[in-house]
Amino acid sequence: RFRDIGLEAEGRSSQWGKSIPNLRQDTGQLGVIYSVSRYAKFHPYGKYLVGIGSMDFPAFKNIPNYTHDTFTITSAAAGADVQAHGHLWLRAEYQYQWWHNTFGPNTTNPNGVTIGAQWDFRKANSH
Repeated sequence: RFRDIGLEAEGRSSQWGKSIPNLRQDTGQLGVIYSVSRYAKFHPYGKYLVGIGSMDFPAFKNIPNYTHDTFTITSAAAGADVQAHGHLWLRAEYQYQWWHNTFGPNTTNPNGVTIGAQWDFRKANSH
């Protein structure tokens, strides 16, 4: 069913507290999402995204001016949208990212759960 396939753009920003000073990650990604819309108030989905990750980090001892870099990233995620009331939907998602060639041939793999809310501007339950 092609009506369940869409494009998704996503931006994230994570700034770590005092445990790692000056660590911040920002991402911008675009990709494909498949959302199962056959259920009226529950839409499970999966998505795959590709983009750019920007990282600020503490200086290395032997390279004191190297505190920022950008990397190619890909991510896969699965989650669900649940209709809370009318046009208000709640979303929960698990995402796994691959930051390719981070500081050489290594790949960093941050992952985690996010929750959020969204407002559907279409007629409620028009799926």
